[in-house]
Amino acid sequence: MRRVVKGASLALLALAASLVAPGCADPEGELQEFAKRCKEQVDRGNFEGGTACDPVKGACDTTCASPAAGAIDGQFYFVMSPSVATTLPLVFLAEVTTTDANGPLETTWVLQPLSTTDGATPVGAPLTLGPMRVTDGGLGHDVPELGVVGEANPITGSTLRVEALKILSCPSDPPGGPGGVCEVADFYCGVIPQGTVVDPTTLDIAGSTWTMTRVSGPADYPERLTINCAGDEVNRPPPP
Repeated sequence: MRRVVKGASLALLALAASLVAPGCADPEGELQEFAKRCKEQVDRGNFEGGTACDPVKGACDTTCASPAAGAIDGQFYFVMSPSVATTLPLVFLAEVTTTDANGPLETTWVLQPLSTTDGATPVGAPLTLGPMRVTDGGLGHDVPELGVVGEANPITGSTLRVEALKILSCPSDPPGGPGGVCEVADFYCGVIPQGTVVDPTTLDIAGSTWTMTRVSGPADYPERLTINCAGDEVNRPPPP
């Protein structure tokens, strides 16, 4: 089934990685509100019941049946929009695989950074996220640290190092909207409720968003980039 969603100073550095959001009448508004609540929970040091903001531990109010292992596997054009510079997203080619972890679904994403010059040329080493567990359609994963080469950073052109990144996605309510990992689709999206750029400067990127759109090759790479579950689009940013 195809799911379709329509569409600076050095301190603006930004993000690196990304997930997730419950769909609703105002999906982006609820995503940002969740990111705010999650950040407040983390700031208070509230980890009761498991990892803070883990969808399996209560962050997701909705559930759905996860797809079968292998059903959603393929290549996706992955866009990460930093909360500090939403119109300057980083882009990656994502290789998505899924496996059955003796019950729950697990997914691994290998993200190849793409050049800011054309949004298509691979630059730097790929980043591996996962395996990430999908429970009742909700996905939540902590990434201790990752880096993105400067050639893929449209904000400053500097290499980025990010720590304590959290990726999250919850099923939509009502069902059928973007958010969560509920079915075979051509579009998935989410929010980054926690994360900090630590090099070359320190910057909080909580509230950043991500999307990924299925592609079969470079000819499918979009010219306008969908940056969130609400379907907002921006032009491909020029090199810094």
